[in-house]
Amino acid sequence: MNASATLPANHWNTGQLVAFRFFTLLFLLFMVFNPNVVAFVYPFWLLVKIPVGWLTNLAARWIFHIALPLNEKMSGSGDRLIDFLHLFVGFALSVLGTMVWSALDWRRRNYNQALYWVTVLVRYYLAVTMFQYGMVKLLKWQFPDLTERHLNLRYGDSSPMGLAWRFLSYSTAYNYFMGFAEISGAFLLLFRRTVTLGAMLTFFVCLNIMAINYCFDVAVKILSTALVLMSLFLLLPDARPLIRFFILGHPAGAPIKLKPEFKQRWVNVTSLVLKCLVLLLVAGIATSSIIKFLYAKHKSADLKKGYYIVVNYREPGRPQAQTEMAPSRWQKVMVTPDSLSVYMAGGTRIACACNIDAAGKQLTCFKPNTNKTDFTLKYKTDKNSGLSLKGVFMKQNIIAKLAFQSAYHPDSALLLNRGFHWINEAPFYR
Repeated sequence: MNASATLPANHWNTGQLVAFRFFTLLFLLFMVFNPNVVAFVYPFWLLVKIPVGWLTNLAARWIFHIALPLNEKMSGSGDRLIDFLHLFVGFALSVLGTMVWSALDWRRRNYNQALYWVTVLVRYYLAVTMFQYGMVKLLKWQFPDLTERHLNLRYGDSSPMGLAWRFLSYSTAYNYFMGFAEISGAFLLLFRRTVTLGAMLTFFVCLNIMAINYCFDVAVKILSTALVLMSLFLLLPDARPLIRFFILGHPAGAPIKLKPEFKQRWVNVTSLVLKCLVLLLVAGIATSSIIKFLYAKHKSADLKKGYYIVVNYREPGRPQAQTEMAPSRWQKVMVTPDSLSVYMAGGTRIACACNIDAAGKQLTCFKPNTNKTDFTLKYKTDKNSGLSLKGVFMKQNIIAKLAFQSAYHPDSALLLNRGFHWINEAPFYR
């Protein structure tokens, strides 16, 4: 494998050599230890899952004195205890690996070729990650529209993360802005000539995300910090030209770009094919996300969102619950895109977060900020917009037939009805 002279033949100092070895190992291990971020690294995770699990348990028990077994259940959080233990194991292995690598390869004067390939790997990992996050913002999946459940919650009852989520959910335009910035950075990272511009954009975007995650206790601190470090890693080869231009005000000059060109034609063709496959992967992610979004939106349309009057209610085995004045008898139900509220005859209101599974024809209800399912109700709709529910609610079997009363209109809230104004004679602050 012969590279062309486009690679600079310089001598790195000891600090640069050690730093390259350490961050190469750290980034590689981080990617493998977090297969849920970018799906194509999952096969590599399966290869190391057992030894990494053994090392994680060892560290938990003998270093941090944490009782076993560790909770490995997915919860939507990227900052679980086991995630921090994986980070510790990855850091420790990187330090140990750097020491061994330095001892075995102490004669090495530079890693120009290796730097290029590590940079390519970091570029594409960062690009795919940013592209995925950008798409969910453009489709408004990450920050969905505010509903009655959010609007009726007191500020004081919000968690810091919930407050940040509602702030970001309010504006569709700002979601487009964030999504466009993330996708633009991802797109620029895919091409060698625009890597520096893409890394600058992703650095500032990820730095803002990291600040929100730390300041509002959002459970993605580890990943956002890693993305900031990866962006900085991509900027380091151009650090001197950037400092000369932006800080010293001097001409930056043309930065040296690492681009190995091989004499064997098949190697160049293979690298081009691999790049095209990655581009197709990114395009496939975008296409599948849009199709999935449109399909889910179409399928969920059969269940009207709004207020329903209960016309028939039964609890099998409890005839007393069917009377009009029974405290547990349902009187009214409100269905929103993400919640279910049940108003009972005794004056009680049960409100919970809810996922609408249009394919399975069921409502899965749970406590907000948890993955614990409270109850699941099967539903059927009819041509008159009626709704039938059947399942276990509050540990009781129920069968209810509902008639549609009125549509759900959250726009009546001032927050959603205020709109945009160019001219404000005084700040409209409430």
